[in-house]
Amino acid sequence: MLRIIAGKFRSRVLEQPPLEITRPTLDRVRESLFNIIQNEIEGSIVLDCFAGSGAFCLEAISRGAMKAIAIEKSKIAFDVIQRNKEKLIANNLDIINKDSMTYLEESKNIKFDFIYLDPPYKLDILFQAMELIFKNQLLKKYGQIIIETNYDKKVITPKGLMIQKEKIYGKTKLVFVSLIN
Repeated sequence: MLRIIAGKFRSRVLEQPPLEITRPTLDRVRESLFNIIQNEIEGSIVLDCFAGSGAFCLEAISRGAMKAIAIEKSKIAFDVIQRNKEKLIANNLDIINKDSMTYLEESKNIKFDFIYLDPPYKLDILFQAMELIFKNQLLKKYGQIIIETNYDKKVITPKGLMIQKEKIYGKTKLVFVSLIN
């Protein structure tokens, strides 16, 4: 069961897409992630590429994010996010049914405090995604890219970005990346 952990939507249950389509982030991993960024989430603008159920964006909004954008290529998962948005009346969530890499390539006029990247593990596109984020200046000066990946995957950043910290939770690794200032 997928649920919102804290904030104004606390304990609300979310619908999730079939497991053949997405790999949901465990509640304990999402809780740990938000504990790390809790002092910076209020009033922030967040982007979730490969959004799945929309849980990252909805958790961020529940905890005080000003705006969230969920990008999801799968129409089935997109519809699930739409239903979760309507159920919670999360009017500050925009949902875009598009390939995340295409979105990152085309976006130029918005800057994010947090960009969450959790692509399917079989796709090796993290480096490319970070290159597009850097090239198109999508990250605010003190913003963070948060990567969720397999615990044994080595994350390499492109020029202009650096790893701030890594946290491992079982078989999941969170990597926090920022601009080199």
